[in-house]
Amino acid sequence: MKIQETLRHIEEITQSEAEACMIENVQDPEISPSKLEEVTIKLEEKVEALTKEIEEETNTEVRKEKRKERSQWKKPLKLIREDFSPRLAKYNEQNAIVDN
Repeated sequence: MKIQETLRHIEEITQSEAEACMIENVQDPEISPSKLEEVTIKLEEKVEALTKEIEEETNTEVRKEKRKERSQWKKPLKLIREDFSPRLAKYNEQNAIVDN
């Protein structure tokens, strides 16, 4: 499942920073909209922090490295926003219809 793969990728990135909350979300086989939202918020915070660091940095080499790191966070964030969240909402909506 593409969602699981992306969340595992996020886990690999965050293991170096020891964000236990992210790891817990990835290991849970049932993905809920609230858990997906939590992951999105964490990723947004990380991207914002890196953006601030990039703006404040004067050394171009360091800025380049920080932009690379930021892009690693932005890709899964974009996937969650544009693909997984709408798909999960549609899935839940369709399940609700079938269950009735």
